[in-house]
Amino acid sequence: MSTDNGQNDELMVERKAMIFFLKYPEPGQVKTRLAEEIGDQHAVGLYKSFVRDLLGRFELLDCHLHLFMTPPEKVADLQRWLLRLYPLHIQVGNNLGERMRNAFYTLFSMGYKSCIVAGSDYPDMPSAIPRLGLKMLSNNNAVISPSLDGGYCLLGFRTDKICREAFQDIDWSTSRVFQQTMTALNKKGVYPKLLPQWQDVDTFEDLIGLVKRHQDPDDPFLRSHTMNYIQLNHDEIFAGRPDLNFSGT
Repeated sequence: MSTDNGQNDELMVERKAMIFFLKYPEPGQVKTRLAEEIGDQHAVGLYKSFVRDLLGRFELLDCHLHLFMTPPEKVADLQRWLLRLYPLHIQVGNNLGERMRNAFYTLFSMGYKSCIVAGSDYPDMPSAIPRLGLKMLSNNNAVISPSLDGGYCLLGFRTDKICREAFQDIDWSTSRVFQQTMTALNKKGVYPKLLPQWQDVDTFEDLIGLVKRHQDPDDPFLRSHTMNYIQLNHDEIFAGRPDLNFSGT
């Protein structure tokens, strides 16, 4: 299933796409590790903010943006929440690897020559990283951006160099994901170019780290949906932690 928002047809000449994986934001389904510390309400509120911030950056890239969502029964609800008709597809597969692999094949079958996939765990990831990845795919077979927790933020391929093994027998949601993916790719003769590393936000400690990274009053991320949500709900999110003084964010 997909819907088309009529993005500029001339971009198809470049045949590049950004794949954005997301879930419909509902309690108990998003940011569950974070919810253990701050509750479902704020976990959902932050997830929505993460998605809005990333969409705002991905929309500015010189490529088509395609959203791959789950669960399928929430398509109409997601479209109403986003307030815009993005090209929207259902995630298909029994695990994360299968769903990502199928997303790549879906867009390659539509004529795209290079694609990058990203999730919603990196709300302050600068657009420069996926922009660089898309540029590097013009002359390289694959790109990858490692995350500090041992996973990866972005993974990209040219259509003729996508490697099924990169999505098989991977211990998803562990610190072994990046290394296992690199090993699988190297065994098939694919050597991705490394993009800058970034930090995900999955836990309460990650959230603290996010705020601490953005204390400079001139930091543009302070005007993001994410930081605005944190500022508005600071006392509840960081309740019982008097050592955390982020009220000035």
